[in-house]
Amino acid sequence: MNFLTDVFNNRELATFIWGLVLIVIFLINSKIRSSIAIVVKAFFQRNILLIFIFMILYTSLTILLLYNINLWDFTLIKETIYWILGVALVLLVNINEASNDPDYFKNLSLKNFRIMIVIELIVNLYTFSFIIEMIIIPIISFFVIFAVFSESKREYLPVKKLTNFIIGIFGIVVLIYSIINLISDFQSVWTFDNLKAFLLPILLLIMYMPFLYLLTIYMVYELMFIRLDIVLNKDRAINRYAKKKILALCNINLMRLNKFVKENTHRLSRFKSKEEIQEIVNDFKKGN
Repeated sequence: MNFLTDVFNNRELATFIWGLVLIVIFLINSKIRSSIAIVVKAFFQRNILLIFIFMILYTSLTILLLYNINLWDFTLIKETIYWILGVALVLLVNINEASNDPDYFKNLSLKNFRIMIVIELIVNLYTFSFIIEMIIIPIISFFVIFAVFSESKREYLPVKKLTNFIIGIFGIVVLIYSIINLISDFQSVWTFDNLKAFLLPILLLIMYMPFLYLLTIYMVYELMFIRLDIVLNKDRAINRYAKKKILALCNINLMRLNKFVKENTHRLSRFKSKEEIQEIVNDFKKGN
């Protein structure tokens, strides 16, 4: 037990215990158990598994680079795992949003930096006693789930406002508690190790964004090329010509690629010759 309390704080231990309770409940319920099996089976599909493997490899190389410049060491392994599961994996699952929002990567960085500055620097430095954390976590989790659920329908708007208010009050209490402790324990908090722990998620996010960007481009190209394969499944020469022209035109410019797809989806579904694809490319160049 001493080892656990040395490595994990009270909030993490309480979250872990409640997580185990939920897992047991899920496994007991046959319907939930079958749903989990479907999700696990879907995860192990070749394309999804390959993307996940590439993400792990890329993140590992990022960590190796940080290690070589003395910004990462094995004391940060816990924070690294949290970041992979809580940020990298979530962003990977929601990657489709990047292809629909031209300001996705700018908003992503600003949003995450704001969250990290508050959470990493202040809130997670101090926790309540283990008993209090065991009581608080399920209550707050309940309100968070309620808030997410209430966003789906307009009639639940009053519920959403109430739950957001309660969550906000809790956040303010935790923030005030943490600031008080921070002021009284200022010298022991501002160490080089704590600075590295604070900077780690920010550095990982900055270095992770090129991977997300390139993956988004790949997915947009793949979807468009699948459509071309369907339209030109019998004429491989024209199909290859069209793909080369589009690649040369858009390259790795995601904004340009998204605009090209949006403006030419209909035309790309019915062209039959090299001249037509050249006309589509020329028209796009003129308009941009």
